[in-house]
Amino acid sequence: MDAAVKDFWVEKVWRKEKVDEAERSWETFLASEFAVSVPSLGKEWPEPKWNGGLVKEVLRSMKKKAAPGMVGLPVGTWLALPDQWHDAVARLLKYVLATGNWPKEAI
Repeated sequence: MDAAVKDFWVEKVWRKEKVDEAERSWETFLASEFAVSVPSLGKEWPEPKWNGGLVKEVLRSMKKKAAPGMVGLPVGTWLALPDQWHDAVARLLKYVLATGNWPKEAI
C-alpha cells in the first residue's frame, strides 16, 4: 500500500518537479502532519466477495431518486431485474478484479 501511495504522490502529483527532487518531496510529505492521513492496509486492499446478493445490497444502498446514469435507467429498475442479472454482474466484477481487464465476450 505504501508503495502505491508513494507512486501516486511522486509520479502523479509531484511529477511537475524535477525527478531528482521527487524523493525529497516524498520525505517532506511523510514528515508533515498530513502523513497520518495516508491509509496503511498492509499489502493489499480488501476485496469484496462479489455475489448477486452483494450487488443487490449495493443497489439498495443507492438513493432511489438518484440520477439515472449513462443508460438512463433509475436504480429501481436495476433492483427489479431478476436475480440472474445480479449474479451476472457479480461474475463480471469478479472477472475484472481478477484479470484487470474488461471482457471482450460474455463470461
